[in-house]
Amino acid sequence: MLIADRTNNRLVEVDPAGPDCLALPAPGDLQPGQSFRMPDDAFYAPRRRTINATQEDDYAISVIDVHNAQIVCRYGHPGIPGEVQSAVR
Repeated sequence: MLIADRTNNRLVEVDPAGPDCLALPAPGDLQPGQSFRMPDDAFYAPRRRTINATQEDDYAISVIDVHNAQIVCRYGHPGIPGEVQSAVR
C-alpha cells in the first residue's frame, strides 16, 4: 500500500504482509536544492519501477525511482504556480 503523507512531506509504503515500512524520501535521498513538500496523491507506474506523486499545493509532480529513491523527473517548479492557459480562441 502506498500512502501520501502530506503532513510529514513523505510517501510511506506499507507491506500488509509484515512490519516492513519504507518512507520516501529518506534523509539523504534529495539532491542539493531539491524539495519534496505536501504530496497529496501517489501512484505506482506500470511494473512498480517509479512512483508518480502529485504535490498540488507545491505546484509540482514528481517521478520517483523506487530502486534508488531519487526524483528522476519533475513537472512544474516547486513553489511556483504555473501559467493558466485560456481555451478561448
